[in-house]
Amino acid sequence: MTASDITAYTLRPDAKLAAWLRHQERAIVPPWIKMAQKVSPTEYRGVSTRRLESAQLLDFFDGLVEAVQRGNTISLDKAIEGLVAERLGRGYKLTDFLWIADALKVSIWRTARKALPADRALDALEKLEPIFAHSVSRLAWLASRAAEAHLEEELERTRWNLARLDRTKSDFISIAAHELKTPLTLIQGYSSILFSELERHGKDNPRLHNALQGLVRGAERLHAIIRDMIDVSMIDSNVLTLNYQPVNLVALVRMVVSDLKKEAVDRDVAIRIAPFPEEVGSLFGDPHRLYQVFNNVIGNAIKYTPDGGQITVDARVLPGREGTPDFVEVRVADTGIGIPPEDLPYIFDKFYRIGDTDLHSTGKTKFKGGGPGLGLAIAKGVIEAHGGRIWAESPGYDEERCPGTTMHILLPLHRQPPERASERLLGLEADRPPSKLD
Repeated sequence: MTASDITAYTLRPDAKLAAWLRHQERAIVPPWIKMAQKVSPTEYRGVSTRRLESAQLLDFFDGLVEAVQRGNTISLDKAIEGLVAERLGRGYKLTDFLWIADALKVSIWRTARKALPADRALDALEKLEPIFAHSVSRLAWLASRAAEAHLEEELERTRWNLARLDRTKSDFISIAAHELKTPLTLIQGYSSILFSELERHGKDNPRLHNALQGLVRGAERLHAIIRDMIDVSMIDSNVLTLNYQPVNLVALVRMVVSDLKKEAVDRDVAIRIAPFPEEVGSLFGDPHRLYQVFNNVIGNAIKYTPDGGQITVDARVLPGREGTPDFVEVRVADTGIGIPPEDLPYIFDKFYRIGDTDLHSTGKTKFKGGGPGLGLAIAKGVIEAHGGRIWAESPGYDEERCPGTTMHILLPLHRQPPERASERLLGLEADRPPSKLD
């Protein structure tokens, strides 16, 4: 709503009516001020506050009289602006302002009924109606504009607080990851020493051997979590660097599936890789980071697919626009429990978990197994660093019908290593080895 949206009312100067209002001011204004002060949302009623409110209401009345006398609302509009600007900061609402205008109309009508014949009282009120209609429109516009500005300030403050909270969380992840690395290194070192001692002196102690193996597995799991935390910290700080090399995408996906074979067999989940289009061939990317992506995505599919389910990996080539590379879209479709629609926008957020975390098992490969909730956040950061996109589709969540989920991974088919900003600034692009890709 803008000032131009306020309805224009035709006002005609009426000196006699203005003189009558001024003459009856003592009969009109004091009762009106008492009525208006009843809507004050403030708990205290100090003398200074009453005087301030009374002065503003007197300005409002003076503006109304001048509007009647001159046929314009310049002074009235100024009084309305002062009234709204001061009272909005003390908790007044639009309905309170409308009540103030309506209370003045009531006070004038009561005075007119006592002081004038019925026909003249009705005539006076009829002449004042356009001015009151204008006042209501102006009050509504100013109050709504101020409310919008207040909401925008609150929204900006909320955005700032959320950004600060996210930065704090990212800083905590980074600090915690680096602080955990030192004791973890000690645990791994002493575990290795104990294994050596066991081989020398305790080969006949299976309980100690099993305990040490459990300690090593726990340390390896913790090490993987710390690596994920560091990766997330690098993504949040926009310092994730990619080591571009020729990558055979089909071979990389097969390697991931092979490495996850034990987990898939334990869960009786079949993984099928459909033939990739020949156009995919080799592309430039970071093989280590892309391995991370597909390991996290396919591992997640295993985790949320019930025993006996199936996962299908296929791909298609999407032509790019003129001057841009083509894209390969890899789809990982499972027959799992699916994702609720309300969770789909958030599954790539750090630490986001679907469902009641108290019901999740702690095993990495068990059905709905636990985890820190960083895998998809890392996948998103890596794919976007490659200039691609990742998203999920699911009909919904149902552990009985298992509607499944399809993850879409979109990667540009770079046939040459993409130019890095740092190389361009330093003039190093000429030092690159020539590409061996077609």
